[in-house]
Amino acid sequence: MTAPPNRDQPLVSVIVPAYNAEATLAATLSSVRAQTYANLEILVIDDGSSDATHALAQRYAEDDRRITVLVQENAGVAAARNLGIRASCGEYLAFVDADDLWHPEKIEAQLDAFSAAGKDTGLVYCWSAKIDADGVVWSEWFRPRASGDVLTRLFMGNFLGNGSAALVWADLVRNVGGFDSRLQAAGVQGCEDLLFYLEVAERARFALVERCLVGYRVADATMSSNPARMLRSWLFVADEMARKHPQHRRAVRSGTAEYAFLLFGMEIRRGRFRPAMRFLTQALSTRPSLSPWLAMRAARALAGEVRRIGRSIAQRRDIEAARTATSPGIYGRRFTTNAS
Repeated sequence: MTAPPNRDQPLVSVIVPAYNAEATLAATLSSVRAQTYANLEILVIDDGSSDATHALAQRYAEDDRRITVLVQENAGVAAARNLGIRASCGEYLAFVDADDLWHPEKIEAQLDAFSAAGKDTGLVYCWSAKIDADGVVWSEWFRPRASGDVLTRLFMGNFLGNGSAALVWADLVRNVGGFDSRLQAAGVQGCEDLLFYLEVAERARFALVERCLVGYRVADATMSSNPARMLRSWLFVADEMARKHPQHRRAVRSGTAEYAFLLFGMEIRRGRFRPAMRFLTQALSTRPSLSPWLAMRAARALAGEVRRIGRSIAQRRDIEAARTATSPGIYGRRFTTNAS
């Protein structure tokens, strides 16, 4: 049962962009509604869906007066979030993609972190667990600890990991101008989150809740399954940052090399060696001074892939066994979305 909101507490606006999300939206909205912090307004933006997304969101709105459904013609995730920003009334804004999940204590923990942080803190993020299509955890290893002035750290990559992990001052979001829809218009969508976080980091400090409070769903249909477009998106953002921060061009180039190498590893894991080598070439050409280091890492990645295949087969067996276990371990358990 949803706890009644305490009107003496600050309002948090939760923005849920949704495009053809009928398979996952119910689980996402259930995890938001189950938050221990109840003073929420939940704005679902139907981004021109052709499936049952709108009807599903409307059913949830009829059951929970905190939910409002907005509709736009398909214009991409940035435009959908911006519509939610314009319609929001909260002192804080939180974004959750329509296939991700929240731990019930996410918003409460992040508001506590805001209270403990200095007045110059504008964003609080948390760690994320990677989950599969069934909401089963398969990775929690990435746990960044960056906080404070994180601008130069963001040049090396989006350590927040996704668009569902942040709670941000609403006034700061509006000062930034929301999310940049130029990426969608240019056909290079994918790094909208990173560009937004960079623009926030230009103006405010970040704080961290050291807990895995987001279930980030990774599937073949996600944006990251198109690495060539992801690299074009990264280069769009990198050009923007190099123009605005010429004193940090070296850091931006290093970030580009690192990102291209990340995509190299992604393609190697998929067994797609020809495109993998193109990304490795991009990494080497971006920072020639890093060539020996990157080449050594590439050799290690290839050797590691052989070991990874064996581990992944064993891990998948463990996950399947854990699905029916009484007390599954870290891998194989479902991501927690219900308050205890």
